[in-house]
Amino acid sequence: MARFKAVPFVLFVSLLFVLGCGKAGFHPTRGQFLYAGGAPVTELDGFQVVFEGATPDGKRYSATGTINAHGEFEMFTDKPGDGAPGGTCKVLIEPKMIDSEREAPYPLDRKYRSFDTSELTAEVKEGANDFKFTVEPKKKVTGAGK
Repeated sequence: MARFKAVPFVLFVSLLFVLGCGKAGFHPTRGQFLYAGGAPVTELDGFQVVFEGATPDGKRYSATGTINAHGEFEMFTDKPGDGAPGGTCKVLIEPKMIDSEREAPYPLDRKYRSFDTSELTAEVKEGANDFKFTVEPKKKVTGAGK
């Protein structure tokens, strides 16, 4: 008999969990990576952009997007196209993997690989968001002693 009384309680708690989680609100979020002259960063095709932030209640989250051949991306948190939760986000660009052990050449300055050094941020607001990020190409190494 106690088993049947527990079912409504479990359903109630489950409903609270579903309604309470992820309600920070996802907002459509897209963007593009450009070089200083305004040209799209076409070399990022297949790389991932990651936004990291926190909801007002302090829960950490990340949203991800795949960058296309025009340097454009669309973010998702739980499912493709759902966007990113609102708030201030740090931004990084993850390397593309050729296979499980090898990365594709990284065309940008290495600082964009880390939230701590990328210097890129996004303020995701209610409604549609469209970001333009200006990034620096990989620094050319000059030969010493030549």
